[in-house]
Amino acid sequence: MVTAINLSGSARWAGTVPEGISPDFGRVTEEQQARYAVEAYQRAQEQWPWLGVNNYWFFKRPADWEKDQAWYYFRMMEPDFTALPVYDAVSAYTAQGQEPASWAGWHYTWMRWRPTLFLISCAILFFALLRALWPSQPIEPDTL
Repeated sequence: MVTAINLSGSARWAGTVPEGISPDFGRVTEEQQARYAVEAYQRAQEQWPWLGVNNYWFFKRPADWEKDQAWYYFRMMEPDFTALPVYDAVSAYTAQGQEPASWAGWHYTWMRWRPTLFLISCAILFFALLRALWPSQPIEPDTL
């Protein structure tokens, strides 16, 4: 999934990239970044309810030596753990307690039986290969 989606037209964006750095992903304010991130999670939940995990690009960078890179601004916190508006917005959104869409009942049954079916299929494959590799004529003891 794209980290965030500008639902008003532009599908690619970056955080508040300073002047002088190539805005490969567009330019938004920190407040817009926060709003777009929450909208992206809402959109994913509405349009792709089967999607199990959505991730933000990264939480924070270890230091600020990459400030000259446009992708540096896809972060939720500064290197010193100062929260950015996007962190507060995503935290508030996740704290609402919306449950992800549950899977169909057959999916739980399938997940429970899958290891057993895998072992059975491995045993069948083993015996099929054993039969295919077994010589068709018995080997005489004196030809060994």
